[in-house]
Amino acid sequence: HYYGYVANKSKLVAKLIFFAGGEALHVTNCKVMSQLMKNKYPRLNKSISYSNVGVVSPNLKRKADAQCGDKLVLGHLSNLTEEKGIGDVIQAFQELNNIFPNMELHIAGPCHDSFAIESIERIRAEMGERVVYWGAVYNEKKQDFFDSIDVFVNPTKADTQGIVNLEALACGKPVVATALCCIPADIGDLGGCAVLPTSDFLSELTSYLKIYKEDPVLASSNARARFEVLLADHEIEKDVLFNSLAE
Repeated sequence: HYYGYVANKSKLVAKLIFFAGGEALHVTNCKVMSQLMKNKYPRLNKSISYSNVGVVSPNLKRKADAQCGDKLVLGHLSNLTEEKGIGDVIQAFQELNNIFPNMELHIAGPCHDSFAIESIERIRAEMGERVVYWGAVYNEKKQDFFDSIDVFVNPTKADTQGIVNLEALACGKPVVATALCCIPADIGDLGGCAVLPTSDFLSELTSYLKIYKEDPVLASSNARARFEVLLADHEIEKDVLFNSLAE
């Protein structure tokens, strides 16, 4: 799940790969991750991709209708930390209020560092009811959270794939996220916008939101369609993985 040891060589991971031996089968989130791992750890000989899309609850569904009013609601769900992008989400929301004056921000997930706690407290004090903090969300409450938002925003610096991105797509919510590892392939052409780490996230997010506002129903339908494609591909991955394990 963690991009840190993919982007930067980890001595601990290198030792694990060494002692596992050349015949060990390493399971990664996608083919891109497999290649990145092999580039960083030459002793990693055998790998196979297996997406996290299989752990997305089948109970998560797209609502039949998408919001078409003037209000625009951004959502962010994570184990909230500075590294996972809560500060960038809040900064983007503040800047975007000049362009989308009826915007709201909904945040969900447990706070895992003081930066997240202080950032949420500060923006709620500043913006009042336009910022909603849901806390940790599970089961029906998670569905309620996704139903309440329009676009899911995830400027992460830590994820190889991001299960929350996949959950958002399952609920018909387009995703704008940092293009790390498997994320660009997951979002694809229909699921939203993957922003290169070297690009201006705010600028790319602004451009996508303008496109979204032109036809939110289509954007929602496309996001769910993208999830269905990922789910179908995962069934093929599953067969390949279990056949490999059987051998």
